[in-house]
Amino acid sequence: MSETELAGRLERLERDNRRLKRFALAALVLAATLATIYATQPVPESFTAHEFNVVDDSGGVRVKMGMLLGKPVITFFDAQNMPRALMGVDSSGAPNIYFNDAQGTPRMDMSIGESGPYIMLRDAGGNPGARLEVTASGQPEISLLDQQGFGLFLGNTSTITPTTGGTAQTSAASIVMSDKGHRIIWRAP
Repeated sequence: MSETELAGRLERLERDNRRLKRFALAALVLAATLATIYATQPVPESFTAHEFNVVDDSGGVRVKMGMLLGKPVITFFDAQNMPRALMGVDSSGAPNIYFNDAQGTPRMDMSIGESGPYIMLRDAGGNPGARLEVTASGQPEISLLDQQGFGLFLGNTSTITPTTGGTAQTSAASIVMSDKGHRIIWRAP
């Protein structure tokens, strides 16, 4: 390679180097300008919408926040788009949380209603199976119910005397068993 060819290659290399430096400087200025513009944008204090959805990487809705039958609800969905948990407020203003199985059947719910807080466990058909509650008057009760309608009640519960129709309240130390017609078949004390 001759000196002329070497000088030409060196000149082209220096020219390309100057262009690259100018391009890099222009890109840096542009990035700094955009960062400044976006950094000075005010963050909204709030926004209003009828519904808010959070989606997964494939675009499936996994969390939905909105209104359902006129009541506010947050719903969590599984990957098969089944509602698995719901949290909301009912028409009386009581908070509710529901947990569903993979088929969408309610299996557990919790609330703080007019009669007090409770937790309900349900069978595969969504029927009540066990309930733990504290009544509005502060009395504890545990209820176990089977699919045939028989029940076992631990703690405070209201009973009805079939012959007189009168009602009575049991103590926290009581056990009451009832048949499917809600008639007492055994109790202690």
